[in-house]
Formats: sequence, C-alpha cells, structure tokens
Amino acid sequence: MDEPDWAKVLQTVYNSKDGEIFWPLDEDGIETTLDSTDLSQEEEDKAVKYLHEIDLLEKTTNGGRDRRLTKKGFEIAHEREVQKRQETNNRNIVALTIALVGTGLIQALSSVYRLSGLERIFLAAISIVILLVVGFGIYKYTFS
Repeated sequence: MDEPDWAKVLQTVYNSKDGEIFWPLDEDGIETTLDSTDLSQEEEDKAVKYLHEIDLLEKTTNGGRDRRLTKKGFEIAHEREVQKRQETNNRNIVALTIALVGTGLIQALSSVYRLSGLERIFLAAISIVILLVVGFGIYKYTFS
C-alpha cells in the first residue's frame, strides 16, 4: 500500500534536522522540493498545507519561512516510525517461522520415511495437515 503524500512529507520533516524544513511562500517565487519524497512541487505544497490544516506542522516563531512539527505532529510521525519498525520485525519473524516449520517438516518426513504401512501414512497426513494450518496462518497474518 502506497503512503499518502502528506505522510511522506511528515516523515521527511520528522527525519530532518530538528524536525524543521524551509518552505517558501507562493509569493517568494522559489520552488523547493524535499529530497526524499519523490513528489512534485504541487504535491508537496498540497501536503504542507494539509499538515498545517490538521495541526501537524507550524511556522517557527522566528517569522521566517521555516516550518516545524507540532507536538502532535512529532507524536504521530514517531508512532508511524515505530509501527514501520514493528512491521519489519514481524515480517522477519514470519520468515524465520517459515524456515523453522520447513526444517521441522523435513525432519518429520525423514522419520516417516523409515516407517512402513499405516504408521507412515498417518504421520505423513498429520505432517501435511500441520504444514497447511501453519502455512495458512502465516499467509493470513502476513497479507491481511
């Protein structure tokens, strides 16, 4: 899922020096873009205006063109950053779980291979059912 433009700008301001950016007014005739957003000037202007409207960004007290995050803006940007890290960690845990399940399945199948008759069929069926349940759970968790 692609992030909205305002979220890209918010994250850029959050990652900038002291949570501040220089943003010219329309009458300045200066076109500025933020390096890490990959947005056009018009898209960034709309995002900056929107962030002002919802009180996540404010002008600094020095009366210039500088903008900074409000307390609310900082908190939201920080929460988004923490959430991204948690999602990355969760994906890594899912990958490790898949590796462990695969290893366990290989061990189980090698044990089943030594058996014969109904025992072999029964253990193979249980292994397949467990693999399907775990695989479905991981798939549902990862892509929901």
